[in-house]
Amino acid sequence: MTGLNKGLRFIVLFLVCFTIATYGGFILGGAKKEYIVAPTNSTYKIIDDSGQNGASTTKLNIHKRNILLECNLVNKAKWPFCEIAIALTDSIDNGIDLSSYHSVGLDIDYISPFKGERVRIYLRNFDPIYANVNDSLSLKFNAIEYSPGTDQGLQIFPLRSF
Repeated sequence: MTGLNKGLRFIVLFLVCFTIATYGGFILGGAKKEYIVAPTNSTYKIIDDSGQNGASTTKLNIHKRNILLECNLVNKAKWPFCEIAIALTDSIDNGIDLSSYHSVGLDIDYISPFKGERVRIYLRNFDPIYANVNDSLSLKFNAIEYSPGTDQGLQIFPLRSF
């Protein structure tokens, strides 16, 4: 570094110190913010095609660290389905601000008698400009769809993917 001029040495020293400080902050948890969805901080509701004259059945088992949704789809309704709705707050107009989060982690084991089946995950956004508190369908739906398989572990999706 003896051949470098004074200004260039200062820039290199600044960049080295900045890199060390940033990395140290990351290691100490400064960049880690997480919200873990669990039975203690959320509400679960099952939804199926029975409201549309379907015959599908669903069963929900809630344990301390995992949720099991069992669906038996019966081809009676035009579009047989089952789903689980997870509410993070008590009202749709007062949700959780996810703007300071980077990604969503999903650990889903999905077993189906058919190959290539996919799961669709929705995050819904309330904005008073277009949403109505009394109409949950007026929220903006942001979705991803993927094939989780079984024993794949935690899959990370950037929030911008929704």
